[in-house]
Amino acid sequence: MLRLARRSRAESFYARGALARPRAARSTRTLGALQMRLAVLAGVLAVAAAVVFFRSRVAEHRTYDDVPGRLKELRDNSDPTAFFGFHTRDVDALYFVYENGALFLDYELYNSPKEGYAAPFRKTAAAHGFSVTTTSYDQVHTVLRIQLSSVESEAAEQAYGIAHDLFGIKRATRLEFLP
Repeated sequence: MLRLARRSRAESFYARGALARPRAARSTRTLGALQMRLAVLAGVLAVAAAVVFFRSRVAEHRTYDDVPGRLKELRDNSDPTAFFGFHTRDVDALYFVYENGALFLDYELYNSPKEGYAAPFRKTAAAHGFSVTTTSYDQVHTVLRIQLSSVESEAAEQAYGIAHDLFGIKRATRLEFLP
């Protein structure tokens, strides 16, 4: 009751201009609410940015039937370092590279399990009538490379034959496509 009377008396002084409202108390409450709103907004924006970023980096899961379309996108890409790969596990990752008007199938030997597949890769490529060249992306790891047909559908079939014979990949196998 006393508190209400004091508040009422203070309000009458504020209204007449005889007493100024305390600035610190008023601005602290306003600043706290503003900070809370800004923090919530920043959090929402951070989550949205993270979703967009990770969505662009996350691999797609598809079947081998999607490869010809991806090869066309690769060819139409203006980035000279563009590539895409596919795999079911780390050891069977193969990469399509479009360089200087030619399509290549690359197999990078960056760990010992993959190095164990170097000889079988060469043998499988030879069985399909391809010669294997050696190159590198980073001057550290060896990359085994096969030049494929310049026609996307033929290149996809050639790569499928190698992936199937070497790793047992089937058309219905869910592959992880690497951007």
